[in-house]
Amino acid sequence: MSNSDAAPGDSTLQAWQREVQRREDALTTARDAYLFARLALVAHQIRTFPTTNGVDLTAAAQIDLEITYTEAGSPRAGLNLVMAADDTVLADWHPQEGAADLLPIEEAVADGLHACVANGLPSSAALSLPPADTLPPPVPEGLRIDPATPEGLAITSLWEELAEIEKRAGDWNGGDVVDVLGCWFASLGYSTNT
Repeated sequence: MSNSDAAPGDSTLQAWQREVQRREDALTTARDAYLFARLALVAHQIRTFPTTNGVDLTAAAQIDLEITYTEAGSPRAGLNLVMAADDTVLADWHPQEGAADLLPIEEAVADGLHACVANGLPSSAALSLPPADTLPPPVPEGLRIDPATPEGLAITSLWEELAEIEKRAGDWNGGDVVDVLGCWFASLGYSTNT
């Protein structure tokens, strides 16, 4: 049944459509966060990889991928190049002077790249890596929510905004807190114009 097949005023259908859209948005947010975390892990593995010829990979800023498909139709990622931000080749299948051999690097990151592709990584050839100073968000000890979920991320971002108010003003200024809460509720889809 499509949206146009519903009887006008079918509030149950509309409620389920909103719930499906909310869950789809949550899945998209979670998938994007997962892909970023996976790519940050791959980037760290590449940048810290001990090459056999001593090439320093800490400047790795982009990779070139080749997406292929298995007989079953599953996408697979192959690593073709590791490059610096200025397109200097740092690792290649046929390394020239100053470049590392790509084979052992690809073996080290293959699972991570395959997981990215299987979870919707766009199949563009050139892919920028997250910056080297990217760290996973800290999970405060004793936290009773999972900040990796969309709900946990929303709560954590609210907490960070409130902590910033306290840092700036020395306390939770009532007007600023109300403004932050209003924006936060609106970002979750609640109407705050009452």
